[in-house]
Amino acid sequence: MTSAYLGTAIQFALYDQGSWEYLTKAFTEIRSGQSDTAFLLADAYVDRNDDGTYASNLNEAFIAITCVDYPVETDPAVLAAQRDALAAADPLSEPEDLDTVGDAVCEQWPYKFRGAIEPVQGDGAAPILVVGTTGDPATPYQWAQALSDQLESGVLLTYVGEGHIAYDEGDPCVVDTVDDYLTDGTVPKDGLVCDPAKE
Repeated sequence: MTSAYLGTAIQFALYDQGSWEYLTKAFTEIRSGQSDTAFLLADAYVDRNDDGTYASNLNEAFIAITCVDYPVETDPAVLAAQRDALAAADPLSEPEDLDTVGDAVCEQWPYKFRGAIEPVQGDGAAPILVVGTTGDPATPYQWAQALSDQLESGVLLTYVGEGHIAYDEGDPCVVDTVDDYLTDGTVPKDGLVCDPAKE
């Protein structure tokens, strides 16, 4: 159980608050030298079966998409600075993990990123609803705010809660707002906040 495996387990568990109890169990086990629950969480994240086979190609698809969506950092000085920052922030890091900072997979990928990372604009588009969750572990709320600000017609809907996808949390404020937008084009007021604790 290296920091890389543990990081994958943590990422999976943080997607849904219902999984937090398993993350707590994993941490408790690790403190006593056990790693079953942590490996279970990590395997679930990459669709790995008990026999070592994989239920889908989700991980491969994600790699393919990522490699063409973003430029690969190859500057040794930048990679060294990133390694040092990770070592300072991650007390569980293994030296071999930090020595491989960089993206060896995307460096070898046959199709490279083309273009430039620039603000998204959407000039002339009808209102675009952007939904952000304040406790999203995968796509930080700040990204939703930035996207909404960049879009010429961006409208931000904020869900105050945990999880990766606000729409599947069952909050009536979010569900009704998104449903109305998708079915009949009703655009909510920009900056609408759905907070289950106050509803």
